[in-house]
Amino acid sequence: MRLAFTIQKYNPEIDQHPHEEIYHLDVSPGLTILDALIRLKNEADGRLTFRYSCRSAICGSCAMEINGSEKLACRTSVRKEWERHGEIAVAPLKNLAVIKDLAVDMRSFWQKNRTIVPWLLSREGAHLSERRSCDPSQLKATVTPISRLQSAPGPWEKGPVSAGPG
Repeated sequence: MRLAFTIQKYNPEIDQHPHEEIYHLDVSPGLTILDALIRLKNEADGRLTFRYSCRSAICGSCAMEINGSEKLACRTSVRKEWERHGEIAVAPLKNLAVIKDLAVDMRSFWQKNRTIVPWLLSREGAHLSERRSCDPSQLKATVTPISRLQSAPGPWEKGPVSAGPG
């Protein structure tokens, strides 16, 4: 099946405003949005810019707006999006400066992320050996909200006082 992908493009060096470009791609079962973007970059537009790293829904670097909702591109099925919406529209996360195309400036997120202590602190007077780490499976639950935190206006953007919403 050949589908159209509407992708928001923006290169601040040459574009005054973001604009949409439509690409066509033959899709196969099991294709994710990230897989499609990689193929589009390799087959149609070598200048298309986006981020990804782990391809396993762990790092959150491929977070973007897909058909109006913040999602991880590596975890989002092309066919399911097409069936639900009748289109595939991809844009960068809102409320973040666009570096180029779908790549956004995540510095504010990572600066705030460094302030978070991902373990429980023991009572006063307890030894360091009594500290216990969080279960890593609990930390994975924070990856998907990265895209939501960065796309929603609110306390997240209010500076160093807050590391997250409300």
